[in-house]
This record gives sequence, structure tokens and C-alpha cells, in this order.
Amino acid sequence: MSTVGRGWYVLPTYVGYNLATTSEDLYGHFTPTELHPWPLLRTPNMSPFISSREYTYHTDVPASYDEVLKFIQHPSGLASQSPLHKSIVPEKKERDWYIVTERLPLLGRFESSISFRASIRHVDNGVAIEVEAGLGTVLKSQYLVEKADGKGRGCVLKESTIVEAPFPLMPYIYGTMAKAHVAVLNSVARKAGDGNLPSLSHATDHWS
Repeated sequence: MSTVGRGWYVLPTYVGYNLATTSEDLYGHFTPTELHPWPLLRTPNMSPFISSREYTYHTDVPASYDEVLKFIQHPSGLASQSPLHKSIVPEKKERDWYIVTERLPLLGRFESSISFRASIRHVDNGVAIEVEAGLGTVLKSQYLVEKADGKGRGCVLKESTIVEAPFPLMPYIYGTMAKAHVAVLNSVARKAGDGNLPSLSHATDHWS
């Protein structure tokens, strides 16, 4: 475990992928957490060809519980904060399912794009998200909001994710995914600190 900037870097470096390379990668105060599955996360695939990894990550968000909960429960809320995000549109056939398109970094400056299905379901204090990315790759995440201890209007945003992928592809998939997910939580915290989270929430009210 290593420290970067003002906080703790809690995600493991995996097969050469350094998930926090500059002080800008982490925002605010971060506390180390143990790796463990949260409720609603499905049992990992036991296929000998599928590798499974999991992690938890959390950050303090300087905004009210209700503001952050409203933001993350909006279908485009978290997705729009990813540095890989291009678009998200509702799937017409199934409720709570969406088609997400993201950039796909390749070698050097080359990149492509990838589209995949994602289920976004509300839970009592957050969202449960399942992603079917193809090639046997599945992500199951929970993002939960907790009221901060003590006084103040801040809250804590927590993520827990299980990644399943063919083991030859796991280093690339896990490294790319984890770095993007860290950026999502950091972006929420940063925009809340700048006072932009409420306007960002209102901006997503046009979703249809």
C-alpha cells in the first residue's frame, strides 16, 4: 500500500498497472479498506478460464447525503464522470438496462471504442450496477452513500466491485477499469468541493 498526495492509495497495483500515478489521481482524504464482497454481489465465476478480482474504495464527498444519492442514482450520473465515457442510452427492451459506449485505450495514443450493456438498479442508499462487457467479462458494483460521522454536510461515497474476465485479459481489463473507477469517485468529490455537484444533478433531469 502506498500513499499519493494527501490520501491513501487503497487499490492494489496489478501486473504493472500503477493505478495512481500522480497526485491528481486521488482527491480528498482516503482510508484503507479491506478487500471483501458486499451484499448483492454475485458469487464469482468458478470457470478455470475466468479470473476474478475484487476491491473496495471510498472517498469523502463535501455535499449532503441527499444531493449525492440523487446524483449517483441518476442513470447518467456516475457514467458521465468516467474519463472513458462517450454516451449512455436506455435499452428499449429491458427496464433498468442501458447501452454504454466508452473509449477503449490501446497502445500509445491509439484508441477505439466499445459498447456494452449495463444494468443500473436503485438500492436503499445507492445503486447496484452490473456490466456485461463481452468476451466473458462481467463487472458487478455497488456504490453506496453513507452519512459522515460528526457534524457537517458531507458524506462518504463507497464502491465495491467484483471483476470477472478471461485470465489472459485480466491485467489490461482490471488496470483500465480500476483507474477509470477511481477517477469517477474523485470527480464526484472534486465537483462537490467546487460547488458544481448540485448543478450537475439538475443538468441530468432532462434524461428520458
